[in-house]
Amino acid sequence: MTAHSHGSTAISGAAYCDGAFPLAWRDSLLVANVMTCRVHRDTLVHHGSSVEANEQPDLLVCDDPWFRPVDLRFGPDGALYVADFYNRIIGHYEVPLDHPQRDHTRGRIWRVVYRGVDQDRPRQLANVDLTTASTDELIAVLASPSLDQRMLATDQLTDRIGPSAIDPLRQMLQDAPNEEACVHAMWALYRFSALKLAEIDRLAHAPEATVRRHAMRGLAETAAAPAPFRELALPRCEMSIQACDALRRTPSVNIPIPSRSARCWRR
Repeated sequence: MTAHSHGSTAISGAAYCDGAFPLAWRDSLLVANVMTCRVHRDTLVHHGSSVEANEQPDLLVCDDPWFRPVDLRFGPDGALYVADFYNRIIGHYEVPLDHPQRDHTRGRIWRVVYRGVDQDRPRQLANVDLTTASTDELIAVLASPSLDQRMLATDQLTDRIGPSAIDPLRQMLQDAPNEEACVHAMWALYRFSALKLAEIDRLAHAPEATVRRHAMRGLAETAAAPAPFRELALPRCEMSIQACDALRRTPSVNIPIPSRSARCWRR
């Protein structure tokens, strides 16, 4: 939900700030605007199952009218990368495609890193070659503050290491040092078809809201879950879209769904 449009409908790439930027930037959404030559920032606030985007001062403003940010992405080094189309003309219908002022050769990629005071610096990122890392090293990276590192480590565990990673992942799920490691261990086990319903049950009662939401997503994706496990979602469906989805996907199970959730999910 948002009450603003950043002065343009030409919003392109978006990037979610996790632990790669300072704590004050966590739960921020960065969005590129090719029309206004800016990279905007919104802070995300949860209201039950809805997310509100609150406008904040822009991350990046450029007085070069050719600056055209079209995509954003955080890299495994924690830096934000901005793909700059760099063109005087961006419209495809106002100006002919063969107009001589259209540029066909230039383009730039900007790398944005934090250079602030030490006490605001984010947690240290893992310094390891993920393509050759061992199982234990990859498991440790699941606790990284960088979402990109965690996703890449998860891919390496499931695609390169294989089933031998299941037991270490299960141990990480039990002893995870933070919610990020817990969530990624859960989804890695799911990709191995090794996630147990009893583990979903435990995660559904975790103190961290993020872990509970992902447990509901895992429940929704587990088609064989019996009715008692689907009932885990019932008290949470007013607060979590993922819980509503778990109930919506339940075939031929007589579980009453609260009216507000029913309006959202039953057609």
